[in-house]
Amino acid sequence: MSGKASKTSVPDPPPKFRIGAVSRLTKVPVDTLRVWERRYAVVAPNRDLSPVRLYDQDDVERLVRIKRLVDVGHAIGSVANLSRAELEAMLALHEAPAHASIRGETDATEVCCYSDSPSSMDTEKAASEGVTVLGQYSNWMAFETAVMERSPAAMVIEMAALMPQRVDDILRLFWRSSFVHVVVCYGFSQAAQVRRLEAEGVIALQSPVGSSQIIRELRRSPNEAHPRPATARAVLEPRMFEDAALLEIARRTTTVDCECPHHLVGIIRTLNEFEFYSANCEHRGADEAALHSMLRASTAQARAVMERALVEVAAFEDMPLPGRARDSRAG
Repeated sequence: MSGKASKTSVPDPPPKFRIGAVSRLTKVPVDTLRVWERRYAVVAPNRDLSPVRLYDQDDVERLVRIKRLVDVGHAIGSVANLSRAELEAMLALHEAPAHASIRGETDATEVCCYSDSPSSMDTEKAASEGVTVLGQYSNWMAFETAVMERSPAAMVIEMAALMPQRVDDILRLFWRSSFVHVVVCYGFSQAAQVRRLEAEGVIALQSPVGSSQIIRELRRSPNEAHPRPATARAVLEPRMFEDAALLEIARRTTTVDCECPHHLVGIIRTLNEFEFYSANCEHRGADEAALHSMLRASTAQARAVMERALVEVAAFEDMPLPGRARDSRAG
């Protein structure tokens, strides 16, 4: 045996990153990183031995996950303090297959149901026909949560009155999940709202509708159902700022020399106007319905990006925001 003592290897210290490097790795601007840390405590870079921010690998990975969620529409305040497991779970929902054809299923065998009155769905009859009702809900928030968590093959929605805002909710949920079929049963509705649904591939049935009819629709092959237009891909986004709120922000003074808040308000108002215009064009006929539905949804998506930018600028200036925007920023 050799008489030499073996050297004990000392592991290299974990890498540390300055804010500029983190910005390049995460694609988050340096100013935005500072705002996220100051207002939301997204990460806590080490400053024990130096005034310079030093981030570790866990910080970088956390920021990458948060950036991906913000990019798909989540407000920074709603995701800033989630754990790693929670962030990964939310990302998994967004990374699920975007179209039902990927499932390879021939019919809708699992379904979540929503009804604002006693449901027409007979769960025992559905089971006998090979359709499993995973849950029946009368609260829309609980229904949305169940759909996102359980990923059913279909959803059935029954409403006494089909209002435009609820149509927005239905379509937004439709495009964020992988459905074989979506069946909407309604008592009263504007014809334009029904056309919006049908243009996106939703099966819209006017009440009274029996359980047998709904089950037949669920059992149809996807090729027999209304196809989704190839151009309709954008996600409808609810407005963060009402017109009065935008006017209030526009009247305020700003400390940013380039007048960023005022310019952003102008862009958002223009997008709001085109979104409204596109919605009003949806009634012009079946041939144009899909095109104008896509235009409206795409405009809503662009407007949501600009709204989030305005929230970030307001956070930088410590500018108070009204309504939903204030709640979103606070998380």
